[in-house]
Amino acid sequence: MALLLSASMSFAQSKTSFEGHIRMDLKMEAGDGMDESMLDAMPIPKGIDYYVKGDKSKVVMASKATGTQEILSIPDKAGKTQTYRLDAVNKVAQRMVMEAAKQGAADKSKVVKTTQTKVINGYTCTLYKCEMQEPNSGMNIKQDIWATTEIDFKRPSMGVNEAWSEKIQGFPLQIDMDMMIVKLTMQVSKVDKVAQPEAMFMIPKGYKIEDLDTKKALPTKRLQQED
Repeated sequence: MALLLSASMSFAQSKTSFEGHIRMDLKMEAGDGMDESMLDAMPIPKGIDYYVKGDKSKVVMASKATGTQEILSIPDKAGKTQTYRLDAVNKVAQRMVMEAAKQGAADKSKVVKTTQTKVINGYTCTLYKCEMQEPNSGMNIKQDIWATTEIDFKRPSMGVNEAWSEKIQGFPLQIDMDMMIVKLTMQVSKVDKVAQPEAMFMIPKGYKIEDLDTKKALPTKRLQQED
């Protein structure tokens, strides 16, 4: 799931004019050494929903193995974007700690912008050929990313292997990912430019806020309790 989060969220957040809902569908097939019957047990959702309101966004994913996960990215009082994983069961907002996860990704990533283009969902996209190494497992990952500059939104950053994504212009409408044992295709199926309620982009009342080290994926420090 950490690898999927990296692919689905690692494009830097910035002030944008886009407001609406973007749906990305996922298709998965077994790679080398993986039996098709094992795919359903993997913690990979069937789709990802992005809800966006300017510089605020929420990502919602659901799978049988993990249930529903929500990632909220909102500016703090200083204007810096903070990213939280919302745990509805325990009523905790886990703030992603970026610094540790950023180290070591820049030197190992390769991104090549090609001249190939195609239209996806009405938007013209350019193909980027990407290679990176997941720092914790050492797994090599190859991705074909079709990105468009016609949607004024960049996905929120979790700080996970994000150096490679800074070399890509625009929002990706299709990602073909080869992780050796699993092959994923992620493609946007819907772009709805509709107003989003402000309440969607707020930490729910009663939630406790903790720091979460994205490298260890464990809470590191209790910060405060929301009223």
